[in-house]
This record gives sequence, structure tokens and C-alpha cells, in this order.
Amino acid sequence: IRLLLLSTHYRAPVNFADEVVESGSNELTKMENTFRQLAVYLQLHGGSLSQGTAVFIQPFLEALADDLNTSNALAEVFKTLKEVNQYLRGREKDVAQGENYFKSLVDMFNILGLVFNYPTLDNEDRKLYEAYQEAKSQKNFALSDQLRLRLIEKNIL
Repeated sequence: IRLLLLSTHYRAPVNFADEVVESGSNELTKMENTFRQLAVYLQLHGGSLSQGTAVFIQPFLEALADDLNTSNALAEVFKTLKEVNQYLRGREKDVAQGENYFKSLVDMFNILGLVFNYPTLDNEDRKLYEAYQEAKSQKNFALSDQLRLRLIEKNIL
């Protein structure tokens, strides 16, 4: 419901149709998944979840400064999430840039009152993920499926 309210300008009527609520729920899930994937990637590759700079937040703040235009601010959040997805799929990744994306998203979500949990990986989780990647690369699908299920249970995948 919060995302639905944020996606509508405060002077415009809100449409509470079931399809709109469902769409908002799906968008929220996509936001959370991308955020979690970024957090996991940074932890697996030596990045920090607390050292980034919110360099990607300015257009978001400008949208809010323009008559509290939360729908445009959300559009900036989705634009940043799209860039994060492209970053995660790219071959060459700068961990510092990932940290900056993470910090920017944390700040945007905090301003909007959105809270997403992400796992904090310990050494056991890292070893489990490495074993999963190894099994996948060796085409040991039975083992990789078992490891993938454990990673999903731990909210890592």
C-alpha cells in the first residue's frame, strides 16, 4: 500500500483496484530482490555495505523537491535499480561503484520509508556459495540444486 500511495502525486486520487495493488506488490518484490542481490554481491566480492557514497541520489532528491513529486522520485528509484541490474550482469564490475549504488538505494528507501532486509554473510555462507558455484561450473546439477535450495532458505539467492 505504501508503494501505491507513493506512486501517486499527493494531489491526485489514488486507485485502489486489485490489479494496481498486485502490480505494486510485484514492483516491491523486484526492488527487494535487486537490493538483496547487490548486498550479497558486495559481500562476496570484498565490498562494504557502509562505505559507499550516495552519488546516484541527486535526481531523486530533485524530484522530491519539485512539489513533493513522489511518483517521479520512484521513477528515479526504478532507474537506479535498472542500472544496478545492468551492473550486476556486467562482466567488469567496480566494487566501489556497487557500494555507491548500495548507499544511494539505502538513502532513497529510507526517505520513502521503505525497509528491505538483506542477509549478512558469514564465512559459512561464503563457502556455501562458493561450493554452489563450483558444483554449477562442474555441471553437478544434483549437488548444485541442493546447495541452491540451502542458499534460498538463507535468503542469499
